[in-house]
Amino acid sequence: MTDKYGTYIQKLMSVVLDEEQEEFVKNMSWGELKHIRDGLSSFLEKQKPKEPHEKQENPKQQLLFD
Repeated sequence: MTDKYGTYIQKLMSVVLDEEQEEFVKNMSWGELKHIRDGLSSFLEKQKPKEPHEKQENPKQQLLFD
């Protein structure tokens, strides 16, 4: 699988840093980068591994040990 998002993000960043680009184009690229960041943050928060104390143990397993 190719790294299609890496290239896309890299191009957006280069547009934002390019002093010769129009301000409108820079703002569009900046907005797209923020959108990607928000999507990644949401995904990572949902997929975040739970801490051992946050895991819910299976009650059936607990009964076996009682």
